[in-house]
Amino acid sequence: MTADLFEAALRHGLRLATLLAASAIVFGLGMVNLLRHMDRYEPALAQFGAMAALGAVLAGEAALLVRGRTWHRLRGLAITVVLGASALSYAALPGRSTSTEIDWVFGAANWVGVVVLLDRPLRSCVAFLMAHELTALLHLLVFDHPTQQALARFATGSVSVVGFPLCVAVMAAILHRLSAVAAASHLEIERVRASEAGTAEAHRRRLRRYGELSVATIPLLEGLADGSLDPGDPQVQRRCAIEAARMRRLFAEADSVADPCCTSCVTAPTWPTARVSRWNWTPAASGRCRPWPYGATSPRRC
Repeated sequence: MTADLFEAALRHGLRLATLLAASAIVFGLGMVNLLRHMDRYEPALAQFGAMAALGAVLAGEAALLVRGRTWHRLRGLAITVVLGASALSYAALPGRSTSTEIDWVFGAANWVGVVVLLDRPLRSCVAFLMAHELTALLHLLVFDHPTQQALARFATGSVSVVGFPLCVAVMAAILHRLSAVAAASHLEIERVRASEAGTAEAHRRRLRRYGELSVATIPLLEGLADGSLDPGDPQVQRRCAIEAARMRRLFAEADSVADPCCTSCVTAPTWPTARVSRWNWTPAASGRCRPWPYGATSPRRC
């Protein structure tokens, strides 16, 4: 499994777990508190509307999760729906009930927002949670005429309302960073493997060419040494030119200059133009040179 597939699997699992937790909180704990105190809401229909809005967002997340997609451009609309559902619920909430069992949206809308923002940077989740907290705090300060006990209850409840979803968001951010590091490490490993494979292949080619030299070049040199081959024979000269070009090519593969095949020519441009051992060394005007046997066609040029 590659790093990208591993990261996608982890993200999918985290999104699924968060969706299940949010659904259990909204349709489990939230629905129980809503039905238990339904006669105290003014009106109760607003609470059901807020519940339906949160359920629609969770259903959208489930559909996107099945299709392997994210919210993209619809993310802002989904967050607006979540905050609007929270404001609608607080508008129909009776006095002196903020952050109590009657205030079911206090511990439900936060999870729905984190579900939508789970693949976004951590600051996005923090901003949403702060907006959700400010909505509840505004209702507490304006409509509840808060007492010291109410403020303490709100602060205590905020620890879990903000803390638990924030922990999930932090886990998602850490997972994203670890996945990025893992992906970079995977690319580096693949690069090293490719480099090693290329080096090994070049070494095999070089060994094969050395083997070809042992088949063709060594018998040629032995023939010239024991006198069985005539250096003046055009065919022998042609064989010498071919083998010399092969050797230059083989030796030049280890060079790191721009044109390794012509390195020896550039570094020694003053070859004599007279015959040397029945060879004609012809320096080019550009500084290049090549061995040129009489009557033979050059087998390889730099």
